[in-house]
Amino acid sequence: MSECVLVQVELVAKEREHLTRQLQEADRQRQDLVTSLQLLQGQVQSLEEEVAAATKGRAEAERKADEAWRKSLQLQERLSIHETSESVERLGRQLEETVGALTMAREEARVKTEQLRRAQMDVEQLNNALSYEKDLNISLHEQSYERITATISGGISPQKMPPIHVSKEKKWTGKLADKILKILERSKVSNVEVPLGPGSSLNPCLRPLMRGPPDRGAEEEGAAARFVPRRAWKGTRVAIRGTDAVPTRQPPLGPSQRMTSRLIQRGHTGPPVLPQPPYQRSVLPTEGNYNPPRGGLNSQIEGRAGNIRDATHGKHVGTLVKEVASNEDKVDGLRKEVRRQARDISHMEKKLSASEAQVEEMRRQVGTLEGLLQEEQREVVVLQESFTRETKLLKETRAKLDQAKKDVTQEEEKSAGLIKDLHDAQEKICRMDNRIREMEGEREAEVTLVAERLTAAHEESVRRLEESLVAYTRVYDQDHFQVEGLEESLAEVGSRLAEAEMQLKDVQQERDALGRSLRQERTGREEEAKEHQRQLFRLAEENSLLKARLDSVQEELSVWQRQCEDLEQRHASRHSSATPLTSSPSVPTHAMTLVEELREAVREAGQEKQAAEEEKSHAHEQVLSLIRECNALEEQIHRLTKDKCRLEEQVSGREADLTMAKDSTRVLKEDLAHKTEHITHLENELCMLKKSLEPGEAGDAGRHEASEVRRLLLERDTQARVTQLKLTTLQRSLQEKQSEVSVLEEYLQEARTETTKREAEVGQLRAHVAMIKAQLSHAHSPNTSSQATSDKVEALEEGLSHMRGELAAKEEHLKQAREGEKREAQRVESFQQEVARVNRGREDAVRQVMVLETTLTETRGGMEASQSMGRLWETQMANIEKEVARLVCETNQLKDCNAALHNQLSSSQSEGEALRDQIRVRDNQLEELQQARDLLASDAQVVVAAVRQWLHEQKMANTKLAGKLHQQNKHILLLNTEKQRISRGNHTVFHLEKLKDLTCAHEYAVAVSNRFDVLGALGDPVELWDTFKRETLQAAKECIGELPRSRRGFVSTETLEKIEESRCQAGWEPVPAQGSVTLD
Repeated sequence: MSECVLVQVELVAKEREHLTRQLQEADRQRQDLVTSLQLLQGQVQSLEEEVAAATKGRAEAERKADEAWRKSLQLQERLSIHETSESVERLGRQLEETVGALTMAREEARVKTEQLRRAQMDVEQLNNALSYEKDLNISLHEQSYERITATISGGISPQKMPPIHVSKEKKWTGKLADKILKILERSKVSNVEVPLGPGSSLNPCLRPLMRGPPDRGAEEEGAAARFVPRRAWKGTRVAIRGTDAVPTRQPPLGPSQRMTSRLIQRGHTGPPVLPQPPYQRSVLPTEGNYNPPRGGLNSQIEGRAGNIRDATHGKHVGTLVKEVASNEDKVDGLRKEVRRQARDISHMEKKLSASEAQVEEMRRQVGTLEGLLQEEQREVVVLQESFTRETKLLKETRAKLDQAKKDVTQEEEKSAGLIKDLHDAQEKICRMDNRIREMEGEREAEVTLVAERLTAAHEESVRRLEESLVAYTRVYDQDHFQVEGLEESLAEVGSRLAEAEMQLKDVQQERDALGRSLRQERTGREEEAKEHQRQLFRLAEENSLLKARLDSVQEELSVWQRQCEDLEQRHASRHSSATPLTSSPSVPTHAMTLVEELREAVREAGQEKQAAEEEKSHAHEQVLSLIRECNALEEQIHRLTKDKCRLEEQVSGREADLTMAKDSTRVLKEDLAHKTEHITHLENELCMLKKSLEPGEAGDAGRHEASEVRRLLLERDTQARVTQLKLTTLQRSLQEKQSEVSVLEEYLQEARTETTKREAEVGQLRAHVAMIKAQLSHAHSPNTSSQATSDKVEALEEGLSHMRGELAAKEEHLKQAREGEKREAQRVESFQQEVARVNRGREDAVRQVMVLETTLTETRGGMEASQSMGRLWETQMANIEKEVARLVCETNQLKDCNAALHNQLSSSQSEGEALRDQIRVRDNQLEELQQARDLLASDAQVVVAAVRQWLHEQKMANTKLAGKLHQQNKHILLLNTEKQRISRGNHTVFHLEKLKDLTCAHEYAVAVSNRFDVLGALGDPVELWDTFKRETLQAAKECIGELPRSRRGFVSTETLEKIEESRCQAGWEPVPAQGSVTLD
């Protein structure tokens, strides 16, 4: 019994310690939440700093826009129309990029403010929950402490009873009471009240002695009290261990409680596993649901009582009953009060068992939370190791970055020299723009228009920037309205960006289509040139054939001249000779044949001359087409030079963007170095905290230091997470800058490809021009040949004129011959007729010669026009050659500039590749850190959810426990008042008052004597007597400790039923004596 009391005291102390631990845990959680709140405030400050940085970036962007505007104004005076348009486009792109950066900064600020607001709401909710939990735990702890203190301070210490001088049975009863008192003295604990109920450690053999007489309400109304009726159990709430009573509804037992119950049932005497006793389930019911016990302990007591009665013959039992009867009336009230208190205590023990089950559940939850805490600590160790590795890598990267910075400075110096060279080249190009100065008037008008457009665009951009600034301030003041404005502006910018991309794609497609059309046109022109060359070759062949024909005609003319000379010689010989005139008719016939042949030859020569003129006009048209082609090629070359200038401007703009990107990367590298220094500082502090954590693990002070160290570790962990976030942002910015650098490199590559294409086209055009020159030179040579032929034709004309003179002389000779023939008319009539025919033929020949003369004059005019055209072509070709030479010089200079730029770009590309590799390595490392951070965040979210669930359950359980404790305090107050009232009672019942909570042996003896009287009145039934005797003796032996305790009750149910039946058959209903006690 003393062991059970000590176990209960230990359990109460453990419960108190558990409550104090819970309070400490709640305080620690509150401190953790306060630290998290501080960290959130730090994040808020960092967000505000980032917002300030965004505003600074916006101001910087505006400053850059102003600088770009000033630069554009400075470049307007010395740039061409195309260059000015390109600068305007570049400025527009820069403004669009600035607006995009501003929108991104606004979006980031909006997201961060939303995160901050949510974090503040979560922190406020957690603070409210923790404050409520702390107040509730403190109130519950105070109530439980007061209840336990009141319970301990209100205990009753039994004193020794004075000896009772009675007969042998009384002496035996006194010995039994003394032994019980000795047991109670041994189990006495100072200031501890031994409760009666399911959780009490009272000997179960004594609990039946607490049962009082039946309810006297019905007896006062006239109903005779039956022996041991069922309603005698009204109001009783005393638990009997080992009985077979039906238990009341109790909360379910846990596995540890079931194990404790098994240990106690098997005779385990050590401390129980939990404060809930295992026999709480064996509780006697309240009124209306009781089933009487079924034999066991009472049968032994009755057997012992029978033996005692046999020994004493029932003499002294009567006197004992008379002495006790006077005190029974006083004891009845006390018994009722004890039963009421027992009921209250059992009810309180039920509530205590429920609270203990809840405490067990809370312990399991605390165990799980401790496991999670250990996992978190392991993860923190892993993160610390990863941080050490990261610091090493950061040091290495810092050295690489320093080297890269040195290389960048060197490259910047080189780029400065290249920029100077580029400026020199631009100045040379400006000095060489002589032809462009002729169009200064139109250009000035266009420049004014462009300036107006630029001013309008600048004003529009300024207006947009001002509107965006106003919208940003409104966003900072009113979060909800600004979110919608930002979304709309973001959608508009996205649409504009999509339109710009579509326009860029369209321009690229147009450029590709223009390139294809130029290639097709070039191939067509080449084919036409080849066709013209073939035609020129054909004309040359035809000219050679004409030359051959002219040679043949000259030969024929020479033959004709010889024939004419022969005719003159013959005519002279005819006049000189005196031969008869009979042979003269043959001479005119021969002359007529010669004239006809001459006419035919002249006709053929005229036809050939007409064909030559037609061929000459066709060749003239071909030459004019070639001249037009040369002019078109010259225009194309001019356009290609302008495109080349534009590409050079784009290359210079891309170089400027590349320098800006390098500057931004340098700034980001400096930020990264600063973050690495901060991380090293945090690692040093972490090492110091570890060193301070090692010696402080013992005692309360050590635990307090450990909690402080944990808090500092959490702060450092959060700072590390913040730095990690900043590193991720830096990484993203580096990636963006890298993407910009890659875009610029692509633009430069495209510019190079364009320049190579243009150079190839220029080379092809040069080859084409050379071919055209060769064709023109080749065409000029046939002109010289045609000139030779014209000279020959003139010579032939002169021969014809000489022949005409000769013919005139011949006509004079013929006239003289006619005068001589008049004298000889008869002989010469036939000859005159022949001469008349010859004259007609001569006239025809003269007409033909006149026609030939007109055709010759026309051919001479055409030849002179062709010669003038040839001279004009020669001058144009000379001008073209000069222009081509100038363009060759310019292209050589541009090639040198492009080679220098190519070298610079190759070096910058190599540096960019090295930086890309470094950034890629850093990206992988940062991705690993991001994954670790995500895992920690998910675990923290799980822990927070579990803690919130636990807090909610604790809140509900604490509210219930508070109500229960309130009721228990009320009952305890009532019990204390009743105890004080009873302690001030009658001195005659001093012995019963001493044993009112634990029963007494005297009451047991009275109950046995009452049973003996009942059995005697039944007519000595043998079976009932033997059963009653056996059970009474067994209960007595168990009471004094001679036999082990059984699970049966004081008197079995079968015995009671048999007694009840025998009383009904005998018709005997004895009225118990005044103060008699009946036991069942």
